[in-house]
Amino acid sequence: MYHETYTGCLEYNRTDGSGGGTLRLKLPLIIAAVVTVAISIPLAYKLYLTDSYQPRSALNMESEEFRDLRQQGKRASTMKNYSQAIAIYEAALKMRPDNAEVRNDLGYVYYEYALDQAGPNWPSWESDLTGRTPTEVSRELETALELISSGYIHLTVDDKEGVQPATTKAKAANCQVYTTPWKEGAEIHILVGTTKEYLMRARDSFMAAIDIKDAYAPAFQNLGALWMKIGLRNVAVQNLERAYKLEPRNEDLARYLQQLQEQPNLITTYVGSAE
Repeated sequence: MYHETYTGCLEYNRTDGSGGGTLRLKLPLIIAAVVTVAISIPLAYKLYLTDSYQPRSALNMESEEFRDLRQQGKRASTMKNYSQAIAIYEAALKMRPDNAEVRNDLGYVYYEYALDQAGPNWPSWESDLTGRTPTEVSRELETALELISSGYIHLTVDDKEGVQPATTKAKAANCQVYTTPWKEGAEIHILVGTTKEYLMRARDSFMAAIDIKDAYAPAFQNLGALWMKIGLRNVAVQNLERAYKLEPRNEDLARYLQQLQEQPNLITTYVGSAE
């Protein structure tokens, strides 16, 4: 059983001086996602279509009805008809519950739907609370939770005394909370509302794909992309390294790993999440 031993892959292209860029999920779908990461690493990384990734023998085992459902799901997701795509992939899974590729595709749709629910800004709310008291941190979080019904809240806190009350408050509001600590404080990553719901479904779908096929690189890579999206850079890198072990001939991935090694401040310590 796969229990969040994080592994995966990403595509990152710096677009301006702010540290923003484009991260592509490596999916059996030809769609890209956007992420903000505080590194400057240009990389062009190609995506695989499901049919091109699968061995022909696996394709021959699929019924015409099953293949048609997969194509319908792909079209619906490309058109951003996420609810329809989810229903189609769920129908496909009823036919083949042990199909890692469909579980991975479903995870991708959940991921895109989560970002759609967050709106145009990512993070949805971001505050540097360096120098603020725990009370001020708590008030800032309260304001963010009042205004953000679905999305990602990112807080930087340099007082350890302010971290625990903030994470407790966020968990009490039914948020998913992750922290990346540093010497004096931590970054707090908070997922809210339907964005939280669908990102966690995406996570679970990628993990289910890995449970079925433990050497299936796209699911590892997509899981890594998800962690990078919400600021958990170290687990994203672990995903990337695992992906390279699975695809050692991937030259783009090798170059990206090399570039990451040249970013000494990239890796942080993962603490955990709300269940």
